Amino acid sequence: MNKVLAKDYKRWTMRVQPGIRYTELLKEAQTAGMSIQVGTPTAYAGLTLAGILATTSHGSGDRTTSAIWDTLIEITWVDGTGKVHVSKPQDPEFKGMVGGIGVYGIMTEFLMQMTPPSYTTLITVRKSDKNMMQEINSLLQITPHILIFWRPDISSFKAYMLKPADKGAKIEMNATATLLPSIAGREKGAKAFALMSSTLQDDSDALNFLCPLQTEASLSSSWASVNGEGKWNVTGPTNNMQASECDDHCNWNDNEVFYGTAQDVEFTAEFDQLESWINDVKKVFKEDLFENGKTKYRCMGPGYLWIRFGAGYDGYTATNAGMKRPVFLQSTWLRSRAVPTYPMRYQFVVDLLEQLTLCKYKARPHWGKNHERTFTYPKCSVRAMYPKFNELLKLQSAHDPAKMFEPRLFKKVANNESFVLSPRCT
Repeated sequence: MNKVLAKDYKRWTMRVQPGIRYTELLKEAQTAGMSIQVGTPTAYAGLTLAGILATTSHGSGDRTTSAIWDTLIEITWVDGTGKVHVSKPQDPEFKGMVGGIGVYGIMTEFLMQMTPPSYTTLITVRKSDKNMMQEINSLLQITPHILIFWRPDISSFKAYMLKPADKGAKIEMNATATLLPSIAGREKGAKAFALMSSTLQDDSDALNFLCPLQTEASLSSSWASVNGEGKWNVTGPTNNMQASECDDHCNWNDNEVFYGTAQDVEFTAEFDQLESWINDVKKVFKEDLFENGKTKYRCMGPGYLWIRFGAGYDGYTATNAGMKRPVFLQSTWLRSRAVPTYPMRYQFVVDLLEQLTLCKYKARPHWGKNHERTFTYPKCSVRAMYPKFNELLKLQSAHDPAKMFEPRLFKKVANNESFVLSPRCT
């Protein structure tokens, strides 16, 4: 289920099996002389197209093309009774597939709208977060396709911006996206990473050395490279510039070198909540991480907060369903699998941000990233965040009455079930 089935150069379309990953589709498109629309791929290219659609995974594009569903012309799928359907964007069944986590069928083919071959320019900037909202609004005047990595513990963020290449721009045909570089060659960092993840004392002098290394490393990645050399600003083939994959050598995949894992959560909120959310995040770091200046030596581990931008969608349980101007707020922090009995250092900061975003801002958790506890927190119902949730239940009843495709998590959300603590938990 990961093949390209047909190409149409008159209509610039491609028919694919949705088990194909973006990393493979981008290569196929480049070979075929077509381009995937700017802003639509996920930053991590190792995800299947079906999984991306079913969980409302996305790229970044403020009030414009920003996700795979923006490029789909039709979906072929099989329901729980074995009937084959073809659904178009205006159909209820199509809308239910976006963020519907597969509750009433299996997707078998996507017909995608491509474009003629094109080139895309990367612009990278590093900014202080002192006037962060003002800075973001200024950057969005340059391009709607922006991904932000933010480290509130050093009051700094980095913005990666993609825009169509200007006429006459210098094209680097060998430019490739490398935002997720291989961990190869970083063996020496693994021991320090494990130490900081476990027994290192909170006020250890070693933090004076480790914190600057970790925080700066988190914002040092180049979105793209040319012949192995990182580039902050470069123009290359659109397919090569949008997403990257590190396969078995990611920080969170490699079992031989870094031995890490990513603690990853994401929420979708409205743009008009963003400034308040940014200020609340700063407050959490100031009062809880740094204890109002008493613990200035502290820093979070490798990782960052992400901010990306999207467009509203007329769907049912897509995380951006019914929104005017969605923003995607993500928290990604690495921890060492070498010391699984230790909680992540300053885990309480991550937990506070998760609860703050879910309950104060009523932001919708990502169907494919967040913990089960997020969807089943009794004080902040996720189902209540979706006014059209019952529309998805109707589709499920019509197309999969036996509920053979229903995931356990969806059942809990539909029934407003609360999480249950495991034995010996308090």
